[in-house]
Amino acid sequence: LEFRRVLFRSPGYTGPITIVGLTLNADVKIVTTNGILVAEGTSNGGTFVWNGKDKNGKRVASGIYMVLSADENGDNGTVCKVAVVN
Repeated sequence: LEFRRVLFRSPGYTGPITIVGLTLNADVKIVTTNGILVAEGTSNGGTFVWNGKDKNGKRVASGIYMVLSADENGDNGTVCKVAVVN
């Protein structure tokens, strides 16, 4: 797996986190460093927007989150890491 980017979310920022450069209609998963699924969805036009919240709608804790994707052929890869600082 190759990490292409590290994105940072500044303290106090509550807006969306946009991940670009994905394949069209890729399955996207946001996971913690120990593999716990936080959020998931499908890219739209090669872009995925994450609101920084978990599947229960709660803002995630400070930490590093990995963005995993799989294209239509099922090929997997890690697109980037996101550092969240609350």
